[in-house]
Amino acid sequence: MTDPTPSNTIIVKKAVQKEDNHGSGAWKIALADMMTAMMAFFLVLWLISSTDDATLSGIADQFKKTKDVDKPQNAGSDGLFGGESIIAPDEVMPEAPAKLKDTTAKDIKDPKSEDIDIVSEELISDVEKKAFEEMEKKLTDLISRTSESAPMLNQVEFIREKEGMRIQIVDNEDTSMFGLGTDVLEEQATSLLSMVASVINSLPNKIMVRGHTDARAYSINSSKNNWILSSERAEATRAFLQERGISPDRFVKVEGVSDVDPYILEDLNDPRNRRISIILKYQIK
Repeated sequence: MTDPTPSNTIIVKKAVQKEDNHGSGAWKIALADMMTAMMAFFLVLWLISSTDDATLSGIADQFKKTKDVDKPQNAGSDGLFGGESIIAPDEVMPEAPAKLKDTTAKDIKDPKSEDIDIVSEELISDVEKKAFEEMEKKLTDLISRTSESAPMLNQVEFIREKEGMRIQIVDNEDTSMFGLGTDVLEEQATSLLSMVASVINSLPNKIMVRGHTDARAYSINSSKNNWILSSERAEATRAFLQERGISPDRFVKVEGVSDVDPYILEDLNDPRNRRISIILKYQIK
């Protein structure tokens, strides 16, 4: 039988490599990354669900934006990072506020100067708190039993505030501590201040005296103004208390604040804006 393939024909056989049925291994890496991410996500969800509200609130506070602060100029500030480390925090956490007593309505109506020392509640001894309570009761009883000063009892306020106990004497339309536009004490005021001196003289606390006026202005030609008048009235009060036995070493501040700290915000000319404050400062434990 004759061979059908011609003798001059060249037969080339090519080996065909079978393709891997599973393809390349790249999809396995992608799947592993996705599973890792999902496991981390569900772990976070589990941690959040099992954490109490107080802890969550504390964590949230760490991410709150605080007010911008001026950063000091660092060495190399003209460099690539402006002198800052790449791991330096961008925010400054605020300091925890000191624990202070609750503010009363009178505190809101009659704000104090910002430079007054603030004493934390924990530093005030129970003995001093009780001493102030007894002082208030004793002075109230003394005023109510004295005919000359009894009408002024409703003008005397005892306000416990952040720097001490304030004895505040407020004018009204009928009764004033000083003559109009002067620093001369009226007779009823001297009687009242004498009782104040007799009661606080037994206490060791340092004393601040502050004078306030209403917004009624002096004439243009006058050399006096409400700043001068409030300061003169504060000094007249201090001098009177000293005459009644208060040691001069106990006075740490005497100031006049004019009409900038009103008692009646709605009417700056209200006579109740005229007042004298005698503040017994807390003693720190």
